[in-house]
Amino acid sequence: MMDIKLIRDETDKVRDNIKYRGTDFDIDAFVQLDKEWKEAKQELEEKRALRNKVSEEINAAIKQNQRPQKQIDEMRIVSSRIKELEKLYTELDERRSRDWLKIPNFVHKDVPQGKDERENKEIHRWGDRKQKFELKDHLTLLQNLNLIDLDKAGEIAGAGFVYLKGDLVLLDHALQRFALDFLLKKGFTLMEPPFMVRREPYEGLVEIQEFEDTMFKIQDEDLYLIATAEHGLVPHYMNTTIPEEELPLRLAGVSPAFRKEIGSHGKYTKGLFRMKQFNKIEQVSFAHPDQSWEEFTFLQTNSEEILKELEIPYRTIVLCTGDLGTMKAMQYDNEFLMADGEYREIGSCSNLTDFQPRRLNIKYITKRNEREYVHALNNTAMPTSRGMLAIIENHQQEDGSIKIPKALQKYMNNKKELEALK
Repeated sequence: MMDIKLIRDETDKVRDNIKYRGTDFDIDAFVQLDKEWKEAKQELEEKRALRNKVSEEINAAIKQNQRPQKQIDEMRIVSSRIKELEKLYTELDERRSRDWLKIPNFVHKDVPQGKDERENKEIHRWGDRKQKFELKDHLTLLQNLNLIDLDKAGEIAGAGFVYLKGDLVLLDHALQRFALDFLLKKGFTLMEPPFMVRREPYEGLVEIQEFEDTMFKIQDEDLYLIATAEHGLVPHYMNTTIPEEELPLRLAGVSPAFRKEIGSHGKYTKGLFRMKQFNKIEQVSFAHPDQSWEEFTFLQTNSEEILKELEIPYRTIVLCTGDLGTMKAMQYDNEFLMADGEYREIGSCSNLTDFQPRRLNIKYITKRNEREYVHALNNTAMPTSRGMLAIIENHQQEDGSIKIPKALQKYMNNKKELEALK
């Protein structure tokens, strides 16, 4: 959420940001609501203080065997007004809290304006297609090698699930180990979070009203399966103050990710591209506000270096305002080159500045004992389902075999190709 002081003192700046984003939010109506909330809160506090004062006067008079009729009448009036104010304040507070969360974060100056993903801008690309023969899609290749079973998974669990077999299981784990070792060398702390999170932390993490349809909820429990390791990592510091000297605090999370993928459609619905369960390595960082964008570059560079090490051709795009979402100040997406020549997302890098930490109450403390909100950033180091897909389609050979990138061979018993199962 946005700093309320900023909303009150720099309303024009907030209004300009809303306009630039193309968001339909009436900031002037919110400022008026906030004013009414403040007035109701102040009067309620004053009336409660008056009630306490009158109560003391009544008690003192009774102790002296006096009948304080004036104070009794005043108490009746004050108590009645307090009931009215409590009802009014509760209504205003609920409306204000709900609308406050709708005010979007300030975008970075380099975020382009646009209505949707079609107006995202490419920043750069790396790598060329090496194969000169007609390429097969990953599902055809894997089925020919007998390394995947979609039919039985569909029978057992439904669409969006697979059985990985043989070397494909090793490849999944090799990608995880490679990414974790890469981040360890960069100074990250490894963390495996709970795979379920309560609703309260989730409301701080994401715009849950928009996100909830894609989440798996545990029946009769206040628990959701996490959609990414970030959703388990960030709440670890909820209601926490981090010493300034520990910033940036960098975490490498490893966990399965669970997503309903509501509304998924088109030609990428089969195989490993759009999964309801997959493994994921995530970078999470809490940074000093003055180092926030330097940290953004650091995380993004890490994710690109991983793709280069795996010899996966990719491009990087910056999301436009219409595709960015309310909470993010900027987001880059890395997209890998598929066998059909299309680029599809394999990871993203986001800076949520102090927007998410305010909702979760994550601060840092200076040596002068001053407390401020940290900036929160996250970046996908490796979603193994799409990582495997990218390797299979970009390292396939004309005979249908699949070479293992050199960076992964030591994690796969020094194999150089995926072996077919009989």
